[in-house]
Amino acid sequence: MTDFARNYDFSVKDGLSSGNANKLIKGSEVDAEFDDIVTMSATKADKVVPSAAGNVALLDAAGNLSDSGSTSLSFGAGTKMLFQQTAAPTGWTKVTASVDDKALRVVSGSASSGGSVAFSTAFGTTATDSHTLSISEMPAHTHSAAARTNQIETTGGAAAQGYAIDANTGSTGGGAGHTHGIDLRVTYLDVIIATKD
Repeated sequence: MTDFARNYDFSVKDGLSSGNANKLIKGSEVDAEFDDIVTMSATKADKVVPSAAGNVALLDAAGNLSDSGSTSLSFGAGTKMLFQQTAAPTGWTKVTASVDDKALRVVSGSASSGGSVAFSTAFGTTATDSHTLSISEMPAHTHSAAARTNQIETTGGAAAQGYAIDANTGSTGGGAGHTHGIDLRVTYLDVIIATKD
C-alpha cells in the first residue's frame, strides 16, 4: 500500500512572470505525478459503498473490500467460543451441560475430555490425603537387645550363675495418619462457553 506524495508544486509557477521559462509545465513533470498516482491507486483498496449505514466491510484474500451486508462480524451457527462474562452475548447460547468446574487443556491433536476430579476440588487442595504407614511401607531396620550374665554367691560358698535378656526396645508413636502441606489454589479466570445460534 503506497501513499501518494506530490513531486511538484505547480502553483508556484503562477507567481512567475510571463515569458519566464520556468513558468511552463513540462510533460515529464506531469508524467511523474501521474505515475505516482497510478502506483498509489493500484495498491490501495477500493472504497465500497455499503448497502446500509454501519455495515462491516470484508477484505478478501486478494485485498479487495466488499460489503458484508451486516453491521457485525458473523460466525457460523454452532461455533463455540469462550467469553469472560456470566451470560452469553446476544445471538449466542450459553453451554451448561458437562462444562461446569472443568479446566481447559490445549491439544494439537483431536479434542476430547477426561478426568474425574473437579477443578475446584483438585486446585482447592492445601494438604495431601492422610495416610498411615503399613509395615511394608516402613524402611528396613533392626532393634537391638542386650544380654547380661550375673553370678550370685549362695550360703555354703556355692556360686550360681544367672542369665538375663533385655529384649523390650520400648514403643513410641500413636499409629495415626499424617499429611504433607501443599497449596494448589492457583489463580484463575472464570469463562463461559457459548454456541453461536
